Amino acid sequence: MKQFIRKESLNNWDIWSIVVYAIITIGVFYIGINIQQGFIWLISIYSFGTPMFLYIFNYRSLRKIYVFLIWFLISLLQIWLYSILHDNPAWITPIGNHWADGLQLNWIVLIYYQLARFIHLKIKKNELVSACYGSNYDLHDDRKIDYLDYIFFAIFIISWIFLIR
Repeated sequence: MKQFIRKESLNNWDIWSIVVYAIITIGVFYIGINIQQGFIWLISIYSFGTPMFLYIFNYRSLRKIYVFLIWFLISLLQIWLYSILHDNPAWITPIGNHWADGLQLNWIVLIYYQLARFIHLKIKKNELVSACYGSNYDLHDDRKIDYLDYIFFAIFIISWIFLIR
């Protein structure tokens, strides 16, 4: 069985994805504080798109404990950002939700991913991969996607849709 906690160093993808995401976060924070009405939708895309980005494109990177901890720290900072933006009535959607509600959810996605990964390692003795549209093989490991990968991805998608409602 593969090792669950991996103390591997960060590669170029890890560094670039974290740095670019940090820059985007600063931009979203600036827009959020200054409430530039034309860009309110941006924080919604940012907050609700992050879980998809992490699960689909960073699933391999999140196997590394240091990468996971950095993204977990980012998710905690997003909760702080949400607490700053939450009290402003300009950020309430027409149906009564808050444009930044998704900022509270990213830590849950990270914990879910690690839990699903742990279960997959125990049952199948190989790493969890993300299901890909139109292919039976994952993007990075070139491993055939199995039924458990699909089940965990379906649970993720259904939970994500349920949580963003």
